[in-house]
Amino acid sequence: MNPPQDVNEDTEQALGPALFSFNSLTTLCEDETIEKHGSGAKATPSTSESRLHDSSDGSISTYSPVTWDGPEDPENPKNWDRRQKWTMGSGVLADCWKPEERGKGIAFMQFAPVLGLAVGPIAGGYISQYATWRWTFWSVVILNFTVQVIAFIFLRETYAPRLLHLKAKRLRNLYNDSAIKTEWEKQERTLAVILRTSLSRPWIMLATQPIIQSLAPYQAFNFGLLYLIISSFPKLWEHYYGMHKGQASLNYISIAVGALIGVLISAPTMDMIYQRLKQRRGIEKNEKGVPEFRIPLMVPPSLLTPCGIILFAWTAQNKMHFMLPNVGIAITIGSSMVSYQCISAYIADCYALHTASASAACCFMRSMFAFAFPLFVPALFRNLGYGLGGSLLAIIAVVIGVPAPLLLWRYGAKLRTLSKFGVAE
Repeated sequence: MNPPQDVNEDTEQALGPALFSFNSLTTLCEDETIEKHGSGAKATPSTSESRLHDSSDGSISTYSPVTWDGPEDPENPKNWDRRQKWTMGSGVLADCWKPEERGKGIAFMQFAPVLGLAVGPIAGGYISQYATWRWTFWSVVILNFTVQVIAFIFLRETYAPRLLHLKAKRLRNLYNDSAIKTEWEKQERTLAVILRTSLSRPWIMLATQPIIQSLAPYQAFNFGLLYLIISSFPKLWEHYYGMHKGQASLNYISIAVGALIGVLISAPTMDMIYQRLKQRRGIEKNEKGVPEFRIPLMVPPSLLTPCGIILFAWTAQNKMHFMLPNVGIAITIGSSMVSYQCISAYIADCYALHTASASAACCFMRSMFAFAFPLFVPALFRNLGYGLGGSLLAIIAVVIGVPAPLLLWRYGAKLRTLSKFGVAE
């Protein structure tokens, strides 16, 4: 007996974004490779060399540590100009941006993928309507190849241990002294040890770090919610509202608008709150604040996200003017973006050199939610309707989203002192 046609269509529409999201699981390996060995991009050496300590007989000392040439060393990625920093991705944000500047970098970096989720379906809708379906794939291949070539040519190395390794290697050749090493090179780890650490650390952090266990589910829920909305669009706009494919694809603009609003709010506000809390606590301008300074901005979005879900769900349920569900979607995506970016900044501040591993642990949970949500959304909305189904999601958003920032504001510092991966203060 064949299943009903609408079930086949629902499953087909859900599997697209679900399978696409599963691709981000490669981050578990990719980020760790960056963390251990760098991105492989060009590293431009500084003209200033670190001074070597001479012994009493004039020879070079047996141990010459290689570090940055002071806090203003131009070779340090944190001292690069903004044009260089804006080209970097999530795996290197902690390398490039000082804590009081990191909010802007994270906000704009994470805006691009969400914008792609909005622009892609709009372009794909019109391409599939006026050309063949094959061109939806060819256009992605052409664009991706172009971006990869540009990135390979112009992006620079950012990981501090890798840059200092190159500097130490240059100094060893210059002074013919094998004792010149960085603190990371002194460990003399073998390839097997590096691979074992690289492949296990994200899982260890996911299993042992309460900070990640508290924030990753909420970040994953927001990510899954985005894919849930995307997977529900074809049936909602084409079948329920009766729009043709090209017109229906224009509703994805609400995702882009919501993401843009979230970025415009979080980019300046996150850093402003961070700096003001530093001043209130009497922390000097050139000193770091604490990661908990990222948390206050997480509270308003945790309340706005369920409001946006309810507005989208019940206006769609009653088939009200198409702009009303889009407003609900924009509110949901915008508030989710702010929460998502605050969580990313908090984790980057907490785990310093282990940011890539912590991000990979969170990425695994995000990928699982983004994979699972589109699979059950057809049954959710078919059995409960948009109104009750959306209300259920809003309740889950409140249960997951509201306690996490409040608990971390109260206990985050203590949890960091208990972590062997994080920065205590």
